Amino acid sequence: MTRYGLGVFILRVVVPIMISLSLVMRPSIMCLIYLGMLLYLPFINLIDERNLDTGAFKYIMTFVPYQTMATQLGFYLYTQSTNEILEDENASLRRLLKNVGLAPLNNLDALYSVCWFGPEVVMIMVSLLYTWAVRMMASKAASEDVTGDADQVWLEKFKYLKISASAGKFITIIFLLWSAMWHHCIFGVCYFLIFLFFMTVWAFNKSLITTLSTLLFFCMPISMTHTIGQYVLQIEQVQYQLSDRSTQLRILGIDQLANPKPDYGPDYTHYEYGHKDLVRLLYPVIVYVLYYFMVNEAMMLNSLNKFLKEQRKRGFRTQWSKRMLVMAAKDSETDKPDTGNLQSLIGESTKHKIWRHTLNISRNIIALIVKYSYVGTICAYVMWSVTFLTWSSFVLLTLGIALWMVPDQRKATVYSCFGVIVFSYIDMTYLYIVGIGDGYLLSVWDDERTSIFHYGKITRFMTLEVCIKVMFTVMFWITIRKYTQDKESVQQKKQLAEKAGMSETDSLTEKRETVLEKICLYFLVRYWIVAIALFIISWCVFMNVVRIFRIVNMFEYLLFMSILQLSFRLWRRLLLKFWFLLIAVTLMNMMFIYFCQIRGIEHWMEERFGVGKKFHAEYGALITSSRSYINRLFFPAIFVTMTLIQIRFFHATFMRITDSDNKQLPAEIEASKEQFGKFFRHVVDWTNMAFLFMEIHIIKAVTLMMFLMCILDPSALYFLILCRWCSA
Repeated sequence: MTRYGLGVFILRVVVPIMISLSLVMRPSIMCLIYLGMLLYLPFINLIDERNLDTGAFKYIMTFVPYQTMATQLGFYLYTQSTNEILEDENASLRRLLKNVGLAPLNNLDALYSVCWFGPEVVMIMVSLLYTWAVRMMASKAASEDVTGDADQVWLEKFKYLKISASAGKFITIIFLLWSAMWHHCIFGVCYFLIFLFFMTVWAFNKSLITTLSTLLFFCMPISMTHTIGQYVLQIEQVQYQLSDRSTQLRILGIDQLANPKPDYGPDYTHYEYGHKDLVRLLYPVIVYVLYYFMVNEAMMLNSLNKFLKEQRKRGFRTQWSKRMLVMAAKDSETDKPDTGNLQSLIGESTKHKIWRHTLNISRNIIALIVKYSYVGTICAYVMWSVTFLTWSSFVLLTLGIALWMVPDQRKATVYSCFGVIVFSYIDMTYLYIVGIGDGYLLSVWDDERTSIFHYGKITRFMTLEVCIKVMFTVMFWITIRKYTQDKESVQQKKQLAEKAGMSETDSLTEKRETVLEKICLYFLVRYWIVAIALFIISWCVFMNVVRIFRIVNMFEYLLFMSILQLSFRLWRRLLLKFWFLLIAVTLMNMMFIYFCQIRGIEHWMEERFGVGKKFHAEYGALITSSRSYINRLFFPAIFVTMTLIQIRFFHATFMRITDSDNKQLPAEIEASKEQFGKFFRHVVDWTNMAFLFMEIHIIKAVTLMMFLMCILDPSALYFLILCRWCSA
């Protein structure tokens, strides 16, 4: 680690932790000064380290801890010289001084004395550490001007800024959501709405720098006020005055964490953090970390803009400077005799190659997910509907099934996302507000069975429900962002074509599939149908209770596999019809069970059709546990989605590659092997070898399974099969 990196680590990590420790040891008015230092600390610009040694904050950090320590020592000497402060008529003054942070140490335990004196000792250590780090960074900057290493450090700072600004955006957004979900409160509503605002702007592909600056401008005062309020409430006198407003403060998002012991009054000796709820204990830390990252991100963006302006003034590009530095490093290495230089260069090249391939694969996977995000959005519609059983969720289920039938799925899905996102925002905000203050408004939900979480022992199911709906909404945001990016790209290409005098057909390049997409398509076309078959046979076999629809599905599956064994041509001819039949049967069953879970439907069906609770139980529509919920709603939804994906994306290609009259298939496979590279050729060859091995030895596996079946479940039918098999 360089001296600059060490200084950044000390000022950004070590110093805030030590100041926080001093605040926790003794909540008092004097420690509010340290809280102000902690809140100002992320505003320090570590990029311009030449001004660190001359800033006013440095002198505050140096002067204030010694001044408070001198005040503590003076008060200690005063209490040792006289017992006037301990008299009963000075009880109010003694209580006030303890709230300030000055306590007589007469007859106190050593541990309690450390708690009263400890913050000043810690702050003096912070002052020394801060001064040393600032001088180290400032002296390094001065030596750079003399030795001519300013360009190298400039590149190091620029790299630090780019990484910090890029990572800071995502960390800030994550902590916004985390601060909102950790504790349902009024401040949390503000964090949650700001999170939704930022993600909406991101989905519409707007400028993130401008949006993030606006977001930080509005959210920094909120989190600062929240942090100060949380700390002020820990002071004994404030707690005593607001003891009858604990419920209102809890709803606001401010909790009492430190309790004065043995009791309120002038004779309390220490604070005790005896709260067992980790949610409340960690919430102030999360709020401050959110504030810290927001301020740091604002400083990073401001410094990054200044560095970009400085880069233009210097007149050279960053990449060119990096190349010059690399060449200089290589020249310096050639002057040094090193027998292992060739081996080190080979190892370095291999490491860089692995890193580059990893980044390329990750980038291609993300691009593939974004390209087909509309498929994930349709699946999110279906999963949302079966996770939360309401009338509005049933609309999403109908929409998710209908979108598979339309010709232009991508555009239809994007258009549907706008309305669904508005509904999602209203729904999530309403549920968040309902869960404020430990769920004071949740009594109306006690007798409801509106989601899978009501069947389990989950204490914060409202928070979990909001988090899962946010996860579903992420797919909606990605789909809209992809659509807006494609739209802007098409407009830019049209403008370039008009300037170049080209026609629209010549200017717009065709959308070509990537190598990763072709490889995924190659294997999914061949093996997705196998995944569906394994899923349905596992679903039918491993269900505990035999139901009517389970018998029907098992009969259809066995009949279909029998046709496959007898005639492959007939099987191919019936394949599409079989998929539609399975979808229809599964949907009819799932719809009936779905409707039976909505409140009021059971009573309405009994009055209208005479279908009572006994029929629901026999059919399987009566759900009493999360396991039965998953078996009767989740698994059918997953199966229908998998089958629709097979029909939509893979069926036509599967029929083409399984056509015995297709003479071009071997040539296409060989061309794919040559195009996709050596690794793909090995995978295809090993796959073919595995299938050849299975084709030769499958009869042995079948025989072994038959013997096991006869041994584990003796019966006359199995005995006849075994006799026929042995006589063959």
